[in-house]
Parts: sequence; structure tokens; C-alpha cells
Amino acid sequence: MSRLGNHTSHWIVLGAFLVAIFLFQLGTRGLNEPDEARYANIALEALEMDHPWWEPQLADVGHYDKPPLTYWISALGYEIFGVNAWGARLPSFLGALLALIGVGWMAFRRYGAPEAWLAVLVAGTLFQIWVWGRLLSCDMLLAGWCALAIAAWEETRHRGGGFAAWTLQVLFWSLAGWTKATPVLVPMLGLAIYVYAVGNAEDRRALKLPLLLPLVILFSIPWYIIILEEHPRLYDFFFHRELVQRISGHIEGRAGPIYYYIPLCLLGWLPWWPLATAALVRQWTRLRQENWRALLSPGLCLVLTGFCLFSFVGSKHATYLLPFAPWAALEISRLLSRDSLLRRPAVILPVAGLAAAVYLICVSLIPAREDRMSMHSSLRQVAEVLRQHHAGAIYSDHFWPSLEFYFGEQVHFADPPPVETYDAADTPRHHFGFGDHPLQPGHWFVHYRKVNDPELQPCLNDPRIPKIVVGDFIIGPMTEPTFASDMPTRSHLR
Repeated sequence: MSRLGNHTSHWIVLGAFLVAIFLFQLGTRGLNEPDEARYANIALEALEMDHPWWEPQLADVGHYDKPPLTYWISALGYEIFGVNAWGARLPSFLGALLALIGVGWMAFRRYGAPEAWLAVLVAGTLFQIWVWGRLLSCDMLLAGWCALAIAAWEETRHRGGGFAAWTLQVLFWSLAGWTKATPVLVPMLGLAIYVYAVGNAEDRRALKLPLLLPLVILFSIPWYIIILEEHPRLYDFFFHRELVQRISGHIEGRAGPIYYYIPLCLLGWLPWWPLATAALVRQWTRLRQENWRALLSPGLCLVLTGFCLFSFVGSKHATYLLPFAPWAALEISRLLSRDSLLRRPAVILPVAGLAAAVYLICVSLIPAREDRMSMHSSLRQVAEVLRQHHAGAIYSDHFWPSLEFYFGEQVHFADPPPVETYDAADTPRHHFGFGDHPLQPGHWFVHYRKVNDPELQPCLNDPRIPKIVVGDFIIGPMTEPTFASDMPTRSHLR
């Protein structure tokens, strides 16, 4: 293993391998509901001329859950690759690349080229990073900015604490703040714990936390100031729902047991944690004799901080630990690099190759089932069938953001998104409320088979209307007599 990473050709081969497994069929799978579809829809609306660029909108309704950087990058992806899943998923792919660059940069400066090469290989084939590098969300992009910020701290330390390198920390942490706001403070806390509890004066001089933290907050909040100036009613949304409730765990049913992240880590850190466990057992006697300060590396402090904090916080979600996955990969690679048997290319390379093969097989099989994944189904095939039947407009009894993404503006839903996601003073516009849109020839309905909603029951119960089953959905044309006489009139101005 000591030879791998010492030559430019090794890095070129590694980079090509990782880019290939991240890009393989990245755009062939439809957007999953609800998260991927929501992000993709908001990014698409950012390109509409009548929408302010700083106002994220979902189906023409202001949506302020997250800062807008992820949406802007997806919108850039649409401009480059077209309006498709490739463009939509650009932020996650970019975030994965940034995370790999960050962990490699950090490992190179601290441990040397061979250890950096192995850290990048482990991180790039770690199940958690590979999966979220292919799913549109803000979390992988957040992980990428945080990884670069931590690597920039190591670079600052390497350069004696100078301000030129230190400004990169401010930049990357601020970009993380524009991606997902307050969660950026947790990786920063993990790094600060290492610097002040384990590190030395050189580490503290490189971080400059008393100056770094206020500057990052200052550069991260302009979007919130603009939005609160225009929508004062969102104060409670930002400070109660998005801060207090996310800590208490009462938001969107995200509560979970204290051991919630243990099985997620055992799954997400495959295929490497069993190998790392074997290395740990083999090195246990030697490690017990070392001073605890020598064992607490920056990466280990980051992983322990994230794991412990989010385990005790009431709100639980599968992506909360994603910013710490690159550092778990770094610690795994360090355990392997210290083991004379397990660090051999004959062991490392087959594990990485097997993981890649499994990933690519799964990616190839999933599209055949993408319309049968219940609430996580893709509506792409539904939209394709509707276009084949020359549908002019769609009426859905459930809010599916990807319908608008795949079909266009002529999509109408029974209800708007949950009221707490937008300024209640803003009236939902033309996408919501069946009774406000006169029925015309070419109008079709979309019904989710696992939810009983009265909106479309007249159409579903009318034997004169032909129905088409597409996965978990039933679609069909809406005849004017049925709609006019039996469909309940429902206005969005309730």
C-alpha cells in the first residue's frame, strides 16, 4: 500500500474510477418523492423570469426550509445539461467530489500521499457517501463544503497560521451556511473540541475560532435578513420550527431512539467497517499503551462529536451524520494503513472493486422499480404515459412536486404544501384547488392508490372512464359530465 498514491498515475486512475461510479446512470433514474422532486422543482422555478432569484418557490409558493445555494446549483445544472435529472443532481455530485477533495487534502497535509490516496478510495466507495452523492439534497453539498473547510484549517496549520490560507476556512464554512444554515455549526464544534481539548497553540492559531465564528455567521445570514424583511411572519418558522423543534425532535415525526444512528452507521460505512474492525482488534494491544491524546485525531473527534450530539438531540434523520462520513472514512483508512496485512493492495483493491460492482448493479436494477416505491416513487413514467395520451392538464389528489417537473405548468393539486413551509400570508396560486380550474378536453387525473382522498372518487368510481395503472398510481381522463356534476368544488382560498 505504501507505493500507491506516490505517483500521479495512481491518482488519475483513482479519480477516473470514482467519477465513473458516481456518474454511472446518474440521470437515468427518476426523481424520488418527496425530497428530490421538491428540490428539483424549486430549482426549476428559479429559472422563471417572474420569480426573484433569492425567493425559493415550490409550485409558485414560497418555500423557505433551506438557504438557496443548492437550488441555484441545480438551476446551473439545468442550464448546462438541460432540465433533467442529470442537471438536478449536480449539487450532490459536486458535494461528493468536494468531500473527496477535502478528505484527501486533509490527509495529504497531515499523513502523507499514500494515506491520502487510501482515504479518498475508502471515502469514495463508502456506501453512505456514494448513495447521497447520487440523491438530490443539500446534505452532500453541505458535507463537501465542511470537508473543504476542515482541510483548509489543516492547510492553514501547515502554513504557520497565516491569514491567506485562513480566509479559505471562512469561505468554505460560509458556503456551508448558505447550503444548510445551523447544521454547519456541528462539524465546526467537532473541530473546535479537538483544537481546544487535544490540540496545541499551533492548532488554535490556525483556527482562530473567536474571529472565524462571527465572520461565518455574518456571511451566512444575509439571505435570512432579506427573507425576514419581506416576510416578517416567518420569524416563528425560522426560530421555532427550524431551530427549536429540530432539536426537540417534534418536527415531521423525526423523533427516534438514542441508538438510531448505530444501524445507519453499520450500513452506511460498508464495506469498510468490518475490515477496520479487524484492524482494530489486531492493533488493540498496541493502541491501549498509547496516550489518549495521541489517539484522538481531528477526524475521530469530528465523528464522535457528530454521532453523540445527534444521538442525544431529539430530531433524527438519516442525513444528519453525512458531514462526518468523510472523516469516518479517514479514520478507517488510518487503521488499515497501520496494519501490515490489511493495507496490502491485494486486500484493499478487491474490496473497493466489489463494492463498486454491487453499487453499479443496484443502480442498473432500480429504474425498473422506480414507480413502485410507494411514497418514494418516481412520477416520471406517469408523466410519460400522460404525454403519450396527449394530456393537456393534470389533476392530482396528492401533492407530487415531480409532476410539474416532468409534465410542465399544467399541473393542479388538491392541496398546497404544508402551511408551515411558506408564508401563510401568500395565497397559493394556480397550481392548487380543483374547483378554480374549468375542465376541458384533454384533462387527466392522477390518483395515488395508497391514499383515499375524496377529490377524485367520482372519476375513480365512474365505469365510463378508462383507467391506467402505472405502478402505485391510477391515471385516467376526466369527462366533463362526471367532473361537473360529481366533483366537489374546492377553492384554495380557504
